[in-house]
Amino acid sequence: MNIFQIIDYVLIIILAIFFSIKLIKEIQCKKRGSFIAIFSIISIYFLVKTFFVICIIFDL
Repeated sequence: MNIFQIIDYVLIIILAIFFSIKLIKEIQCKKRGSFIAIFSIISIYFLVKTFFVICIIFDL
């Protein structure tokens, strides 16, 4: 693995955590339904990508 792949993997994991937290905060707010839908789609995307990154890192 080169340095760019490592940076990419770290950024994917950070973005997955960030958008998951934003989704939880929007659900608690319950005022903006459209943002909940957008953040849920983005969160699912980054969580799936994080799963594949973990599979690549640990050769699963």
